[in-house]
Amino acid sequence: MIWPPVRRTTAVALALSAVLLAGCGTQAGRAAPAPTAPAPTPAPTATPTATPTPSSDTVTLRWYMRWDKVRVDTIAKPVIEEFERTHPTIKIKFENVSVSSEYWTQLQSTLSDGTGPDIFYPQVYQVDKMGKSGYLLDLNPYLARDRIDTAAYDQKAFEMYQFDQKQYGLPVDLVPVVIAYNRDMFDAAGLPYPTDDWTWDDFLAAAQKLTLDKDGDGAVDQYGVDQFTNYWPVYLWSKTGHGVFDDERAPTQFLLGEQDSVDALQWLADLTAKHHVMPTSAERGESSDLFLDGKAAMTMLAHRQLPQYLRNAAFSWDLAAFPHGKARVVRVDGSAFVINAHTAHPDEAWEFVKFLAGPEGHGVRMLVSLQQMLPSLSALQQTDDFLRPKERPTLHKDAFLPTTDTVRISMYQPITALYEPVSQIEGESLGKLWEGKITAAEAVREMEPKIATLLKQP
Repeated sequence: MIWPPVRRTTAVALALSAVLLAGCGTQAGRAAPAPTAPAPTPAPTATPTATPTPSSDTVTLRWYMRWDKVRVDTIAKPVIEEFERTHPTIKIKFENVSVSSEYWTQLQSTLSDGTGPDIFYPQVYQVDKMGKSGYLLDLNPYLARDRIDTAAYDQKAFEMYQFDQKQYGLPVDLVPVVIAYNRDMFDAAGLPYPTDDWTWDDFLAAAQKLTLDKDGDGAVDQYGVDQFTNYWPVYLWSKTGHGVFDDERAPTQFLLGEQDSVDALQWLADLTAKHHVMPTSAERGESSDLFLDGKAAMTMLAHRQLPQYLRNAAFSWDLAAFPHGKARVVRVDGSAFVINAHTAHPDEAWEFVKFLAGPEGHGVRMLVSLQQMLPSLSALQQTDDFLRPKERPTLHKDAFLPTTDTVRISMYQPITALYEPVSQIEGESLGKLWEGKITAAEAVREMEPKIATLLKQP
């Protein structure tokens, strides 16, 4: 296959970032919101030491994460060992809660009672409220003191952690979504492989030809695509050229009521209800991934899933860019490290965050070949360590990269505390749409008055 040329962004600095799980989506609506943050607590203002000097006193920092055992063993442990080797007076106590709901509950409880960890990561839509509540340290003084080249980061990702002229986090990764496709199934159907120029019409035409009842019993044995309704905000922006609201920080208009939004939502629902190229939840049965199971020709793949695919796919497969309608989009709201504003050791905590996610951090260079994320540090997106996984060096990983005309978006709309009640309203109505119980127009009519009430609240 001759892969079509793509226009990629210019690399700006050699670095990489640590590996994090991006917020996972739900099939009914959008990514499930974390529990509401606790009440505000006044935060001290940390002033960086003008010129850090070695100390003989050992301090211990608590690093709070929600990783599975594989990431704990292959990422956390070696990173901590290397940091402690190069920073002998700083010890890292790793505290891991692998269950997402328990992670958020415990984090917010400890922040509220003053016993929170020194370093952790929030969901992007929590940053504004956590900052206003006094839980997050402003990193601007440290960035200025150490002359950190903030232009080394994808600027949209970096700015997503800025509120009230304060920089609360160093972004670690982006979480774009691409097509993973089964080359064997495309070959058997006599179809050309997806390209970076694929439209949603191209996508549907291929999905229809790839959906098969192989034994003639009236039931689909091979679907064109596995479910991806959890990525509906990314799809919506791609299809229509706009998001859910008119402004991601100070929304005044709910744009799902626009006719192009209604049409786009119905088009997505019709992949199941009308065209039958995408399974219902019942048709998926107990399978967690029809693509890996060899029962779907395509799937929408987030980068965080890539290691599993590299290990487990028992067929020939490749990647292609997310289809486009009126816009080419890439989701950038990955993860960022933040520092507790109440930490007793802000200078030391900054050293660890800088080690993990800073442009010159040594720790990040240990992680580039693990294939678990797309770094927010732009230059490392262009390295062979990122682009050529040792398991499959010919994989077209450039499909994940932003192009010169890509719109960088957040799936969390708006990226403020308002996201939580908004996503609950959306999930209730859109869940019924994806199940074929109501139309897109009916779903929007259900949502509009509820969202309007939210937008009127101060």
